[in-house]
Amino acid sequence: LNRLADCFRVDARAALIRRAVESARICFGLIFAHRWLAIAGYSVIADDPSTVDAISAVGVVFGLLIASGFLTQPVIVAAIGYFLIDPPLASTLGDQAACLMCWALLFAGAGRRWSVDSLLRRRRRFKSAYRYLFPFALPLTRRTFAWIRLFQIFLYWGLGVSAMSYHFNDPTW
Repeated sequence: LNRLADCFRVDARAALIRRAVESARICFGLIFAHRWLAIAGYSVIADDPSTVDAISAVGVVFGLLIASGFLTQPVIVAAIGYFLIDPPLASTLGDQAACLMCWALLFAGAGRRWSVDSLLRRRRRFKSAYRYLFPFALPLTRRTFAWIRLFQIFLYWGLGVSAMSYHFNDPTW
């Protein structure tokens, strides 16, 4: 399996990999917030507009917290649980792809740099709590980053297979 993961190895310095992970976190958080802000516009035609507004407000807050890097890892875990395990609205392929990105950010330790969490880590009161903030994060080396990328490929493949199996049973497709 190591030879398979070596295909996904990036020949870059660890600092460059960290920058890429943090850039992806910021972009993903802003896109996540934008998507749920757009869904809030559909509350005008919903049967229960307050429910749609509340659900979209949670999504916007999650996206902004991920983008700013405040409590990044707990928010990513909450987003996976909230939008994947029990989707509040209709589950779409976009929600499932967003959850795949959440898994990648979770294992890559997104939020360690360029974040509010990293600013709080410098304060004496928060240093002890900071180490509990990243329980799922792997040490970000070239090899672990290759494994994270391989894991994402397998998850994306599973997502594609599940989408195909859904559409094969759809008579209009």
